[in-house]
Amino acid sequence: MGKVLKDFITCKVKIDKAHRAELEEVLSGVQTGRAYGDVSVPELLGLAKEAEKMLDAYDLPKNKRSGARLRKADGGASANAYKYARPVTRVVIQRGVSDCWCLVRAERDRENPKASAERDLLFTPAIEEEAIRQLRKGFHVYRPEGQEAPAAA
Repeated sequence: MGKVLKDFITCKVKIDKAHRAELEEVLSGVQTGRAYGDVSVPELLGLAKEAEKMLDAYDLPKNKRSGARLRKADGGASANAYKYARPVTRVVIQRGVSDCWCLVRAERDRENPKASAERDLLFTPAIEEEAIRQLRKGFHVYRPEGQEAPAAA
């Protein structure tokens, strides 16, 4: 009898080399062991760096980033003849208060062939407000003569 996989695991494991064994344990609980669609610890480390760069693009102050999440699942090209859904691992990582990212959810899922890779940055309402505030700092609204600003709601 093979190992029994769970559909999902919720956790809070810091993504760094010191917690490699814990991360591998969580991932092995949901992954099939096939290379395609599985997530490795080095991939999680890279994902945390990528998520931080995505937050940098919004010019968010570091002290306003806590709670942001990145959800990721691989998709991608497959042979035209392959028509069945294949297993993938979907992970959710969350930013902590001190420049750290944690794995908070790992789940086993199935992706259809040709499904695009999923990388969704998720904001809390407070982070969304800050991102909009930062965006508004970067531009000014031009109104042609005679055109009035819309009334405040």
